[in-house]
Amino acid sequence: MTTEKVGKNVNLPLIARSRIAVRELRDDLLKRHGGVVTAKQVGELLCLEARSVDEKRVRHELLALHVGEGFLYPVCQLDDGQVVKGLGSILSILYGDDEYVDSWLAFQF
Repeated sequence: MTTEKVGKNVNLPLIARSRIAVRELRDDLLKRHGGVVTAKQVGELLCLEARSVDEKRVRHELLALHVGEGFLYPVCQLDDGQVVKGLGSILSILYGDDEYVDSWLAFQF
């Protein structure tokens, strides 16, 4: 496996460096767009139960980022207690009939 010198004389495999770089890019992207919240927090902001938030995710009315074994919701899609107008239409186009579109790719769009 290929290694490169990183930071203070630390040798890491290229795949590890790549994973770290992706994680840092995602963290930066989220930070620039207001961060993320849980389904419960989205529910509180939209006056919905967490179950209703999940249903909106499934119907592509809210963007949820797959993180670990769960989902987090970018704050930038929420505005004054509502989902940003037109977001559902955009997500429907991005996802189409393909339920396996990467949520991070949709977020970057």
